[in-house]
Amino acid sequence: MSVTENTSPWISVSSEGDFDRLLEQSRVPLLVDFWASWCAPCRALMPLLEKLATELQGQILLLKVNADEQPELAARYAVRSLPTVKLFRDGQVADEFMGALPEGQIRAFLDPYIDHEYDRLLALAQQDLDAGEYAAGLEKLRQAVALAPAEARVVLSLLNALLQRAQSAPAQAEDCLAEAGSLIEQSQLALQRDPGFIQACSRLHLLRAGQGGDDPQELRQAAEQGDAEAAVRLAGQLASSGQEAAALQFLLDLLQPGKLSGEAKDRVRKSLIDLLNTLPDREMANHYRRRLFALLH
Repeated sequence: MSVTENTSPWISVSSEGDFDRLLEQSRVPLLVDFWASWCAPCRALMPLLEKLATELQGQILLLKVNADEQPELAARYAVRSLPTVKLFRDGQVADEFMGALPEGQIRAFLDPYIDHEYDRLLALAQQDLDAGEYAAGLEKLRQAVALAPAEARVVLSLLNALLQRAQSAPAQAEDCLAEAGSLIEQSQLALQRDPGFIQACSRLHLLRAGQGGDDPQELRQAAEQGDAEAAVRLAGQLASSGQEAAALQFLLDLLQPGKLSGEAKDRVRKSLIDLLNTLPDREMANHYRRRLFALLH
C-alpha cells in the first residue's frame, strides 16, 4: 500500500515487506507502535496515538506492529517490552519511548518532528521584516506568540524584533519598548531563565535608559559629579547609536576609585553589565568583562 493512498491515521503492518515499503515511501515521520493484544498498557496507549495522528493531519503516519504476529520486526528493532513506540525519520530510528505515557508527554515527544503553524508564521514574519514591512512582520510574530506563548524562540523572535525596531525607528521606540516590557512581564518564569531572554531584557533596559532628548554634554557633566542616572542615560544614548565601545569605556572610567560610591557606583556597575550582556561582539564583551573584574577586585 502506498502511504499517499492511505486515508486512515494509522496502518496495521501485516508483514516485514509492507513495513520496509512504508519506511521507504513515507515523506513524513513514521510513529511505529509495537503492541500486543494481551498488553493492557498497549490498549491504554493506542487511543492516544490515534487521536494525535488524526489531529496532526498527515504530518506523521502511525503504524501498528503486533509484536506477537511480527516477531521478526520486533527483534530487528530490539523491542524488549511493550508497548514500545519508535519514531522513524528518513528511514532511521530518530527517537523512542516505552510504556503508556500520558498525552502531554507524547505531545512533547512528537513536537520536534512536526511542523507548527507558529513556525510558518515565523518564516513569513522574517520575510516581511527583511522586506521592510515591519508592521506586517510584527503582527505575524504576535500571532505566533499567541499560539506558542511558552516557546522561547517564538517569544524571543517578537521581543528582539520590537527591540530592533525601537533602535532603528526612534519615532516608534516608545511604543515598541512598552510592548517589549509588557511581553517580558507576561512571559512564563521558565522563559525568563533563558540566556537569550536575559540578553533581551538587558537590551531593553539599555534602550530605555537611552530614551529622551537629554543633551549629551550635560549628561556627561552630571555623571562626572556623581549622578548615576545621568551616566546610565548617556551610556544608553551612546550604545543605541552604535557606540558600544565608547559607552563601555565611559562607564568603566566612572568605576575608577574615588569617582563614585554606594548606590551610585552599584547603579553604574549594573548598567555596564547590562551593556556587556547585549553585545553581539563576544570578544569585545569578554575584554571589558576582564577589565571590570580587575577593577572591582
